[in-house]
Amino acid sequence: MGLARFNLYAQSLILLFSRKETVAYRPLEFLGMAFFFTWMSYLTCSLPSGEKLMYVLVSHIIGGVLHV
Repeated sequence: MGLARFNLYAQSLILLFSRKETVAYRPLEFLGMAFFFTWMSYLTCSLPSGEKLMYVLVSHIIGGVLHV
């Protein structure tokens, strides 16, 4: 489930960039995704070099368990 979250990010972006599907509040969805990716990037970049990848993987694995 931890790696499945990366698929959810990809599917969300594909849906937002597709013109075939109608998405309610598309600008708000773009804003939310941009805020999340900016916040996650800032948080990850503020960590020491050896801990960046581990933080992203562990946070996604813990979040994946909560979704189950």
